[in-house]
Amino acid sequence: MNQKCNQSSDKGALSADKTKKQQEKSKARKWALAVSIPVVLILVVVFILYSQGYFSLGGEPALDSSSVVVGSNIKEGTPGMTEEELQEALDEEREASMISIEIGAYPTFEDGASEGYLNIVNPAVNSLYLEVEIRLDDTGEVIYESGVIPPNSYIDYDKLSTVLKKGEYSATAYVNAHHPESPDTQYNQAEFSLVVTILN
Repeated sequence: MNQKCNQSSDKGALSADKTKKQQEKSKARKWALAVSIPVVLILVVVFILYSQGYFSLGGEPALDSSSVVVGSNIKEGTPGMTEEELQEALDEEREASMISIEIGAYPTFEDGASEGYLNIVNPAVNSLYLEVEIRLDDTGEVIYESGVIPPNSYIDYDKLSTVLKKGEYSATAYVNAHHPESPDTQYNQAEFSLVVTILN
């Protein structure tokens, strides 16, 4: 009799445990469902806003669609110019901002007061005027200024503006380019490392 009661009690306890576990699983499913639905809705809203340009990823500025108004009568092209003429104008503008120069990397002088071979060339392919300034690297002192060099012109031999003693000097040539009609507007600046040698 006692064994039957114990068996009945054990079955009741097992049934209660199963019921409790089922209730816990049901609660877990409801909680997961309650969390997943808002997350999905948020993702959908984010995707819609992103696709409409209200914000962007990767640090790029968002497109403010209200600030860009494109007229309905906009036509592509430039009046009075064919595609070939427009491309030619763009090529000329690009070439005008580019420079080519030749300069000797090892200018050598018999002594500090004599002429040395500089070999500064502004080729005919350039449309810009060039000016070259040479400075000593250790002091920044200007030891040479070329003045304006028009296209298709060059300086072969010239004197330094500073009389240097015998030795080798690390220097830098700074090349400034500008259009002849706007000398105050610099288009490019290039730098070349030089070794200036004074023999005596």
